[in-house]
Amino acid sequence: MTNDIATLKDKYIEYYRQLPVQRYAAMSIGRNEDTIIRWRSEDAEFAERVQDVVFPEGLTYDCVDGFRMVAATGIEPVT
Repeated sequence: MTNDIATLKDKYIEYYRQLPVQRYAAMSIGRNEDTIIRWRSEDAEFAERVQDVVFPEGLTYDCVDGFRMVAATGIEPVT
């Protein structure tokens, strides 16, 4: 991977952390969503970094209850 692509990926992640909308983050680096999808399929590390923005450590998704924070202690928020 060239340094230019690595830099673009870093900038994408930086923007995506601020506003996790793939289209806008892609536009911010002058690319389209197809490029991001391709990068995610070809680069496991990049895909994991993107996933970490969406699901930070400790955040899981429960298909019944939606997003749920589960601390290391196992204590869940009261809803």
